[in-house]
Amino acid sequence: MKKNKVQHNTLKLLKIRSYDRENNCYVNEDGSILDIVGIKCKDFATQSEDELERDMLQLTELFATYKDDMKIISINIPTNCEEQIAYVSHKIETCKNEYRKNQLKIKLRELEWIQKNRLTKEFFIMYFSRDFEEHRKHALLIKQNLSVQNLLINISKKEKDIVLMKLNNKNIKA
Repeated sequence: MKKNKVQHNTLKLLKIRSYDRENNCYVNEDGSILDIVGIKCKDFATQSEDELERDMLQLTELFATYKDDMKIISINIPTNCEEQIAYVSHKIETCKNEYRKNQLKIKLRELEWIQKNRLTKEFFIMYFSRDFEEHRKHALLIKQNLSVQNLLINISKKEKDIVLMKLNNKNIKA
């Protein structure tokens, strides 16, 4: 006996229906809101114990005061060196010193290798709201808690799309 294949389409599986440019958030099928903000990563080796403790206290305060649904997301994103590659390529084209040109070519190969092989671990908070008014309150609460220690990164729609794409397509390089 032949098993019937289950047909799923993206709209059925993902509840996101549109992006509201005025509020910079996604609107779901049921009218609820989804938004994503970045968490700034800091180097533990160079950070003092006091700074580290303050950062942890700010995050703890956020988790204590934020009562609704929230997800902390960790994603490995390929390192983007396109601007540096373009700059070094331009410098190679305009360089007249042969020794310097060879050094720039080595630097270009390094940047291309980094872009192809290295990943950057990035952290995000995805939070959910019932409506736009609640979304504004949540956004303000997150901003107040994370901006004190400069932990908040407001990300663009393109970056939010990349995060969602990586969450829903684990095998792709964004």
